[in-house]
Amino acid sequence: MLLDVNVALTLKGSINSGLSCRILPQKLVTAPNVNIILRTTCKFVDYFTSSGMYSEFLNKHGFVINPKLRDGNDIRKMVLHFIYTRIIQTKPDILSIVEEEKEKMHWRDYYWIGIQIRTGHMPGDEGLNTFMLKDDVEMFNFYGEQQTELAKTKTDKPIRWFIAADNQDVRSNLKKRHPEYVVTTTCQISHSFRDVNTDKRSEGMICTLLDNYLLSNTNELIITSRSTYGILASYRDLTMKKILVNRGDWRKREQPSGYFVCLRITVFL
Repeated sequence: MLLDVNVALTLKGSINSGLSCRILPQKLVTAPNVNIILRTTCKFVDYFTSSGMYSEFLNKHGFVINPKLRDGNDIRKMVLHFIYTRIIQTKPDILSIVEEEKEKMHWRDYYWIGIQIRTGHMPGDEGLNTFMLKDDVEMFNFYGEQQTELAKTKTDKPIRWFIAADNQDVRSNLKKRHPEYVVTTTCQISHSFRDVNTDKRSEGMICTLLDNYLLSNTNELIITSRSTYGILASYRDLTMKKILVNRGDWRKREQPSGYFVCLRITVFL
């Protein structure tokens, strides 16, 4: 029996959570004799890694880095890393497209800062998921400049910014301000939700995977904190440094003089 979480209809013998997370995770994992396809915004991984119910299983299978601490956040990282690298397997021809793009960009010749900007302002998406306030987008430019200066102290390679964004104006503005740094693919901006319910390949889905894998291949990341797209890219490599940009961060860092200072930088190693 197939269990597809996040579909409109509830099939006999299956469980349907929908977007509102109506079904508790413990009911999901106790569903008998089913294969689970999980497509949801519900935080099931957070539940599994924080609930003491699964501590023995997680420890036995190597997801607990330090059993004495049992740090839920570290366990969560390990579980997501396992899912993103071992369970989710991208087909070889897609990975070949990634490698071909890297060759075109002369990837090995540069030190790459990946910048992923999820504004939520896309066709059909306006007002539904506003991840960033308008001025927050400036924080990506600020962190890009900051990390570029830091990178210059530790590498002799030229610096490049790989930009993945859901807003063409945002991408174009960064390119205009920093033509010496900004690199993008030629992909048309799209969202994967339009393609998940079809077996057919689309240019948008291939581009979504291409940009995400290129982000994973950068040396460090600046990503949108609430965007699972950026988190996916970062968790393929747990050693990668990343900075998270949160909604409203611009207001926290603005100064009367017109300059701004970092009061708090969320950096994960």
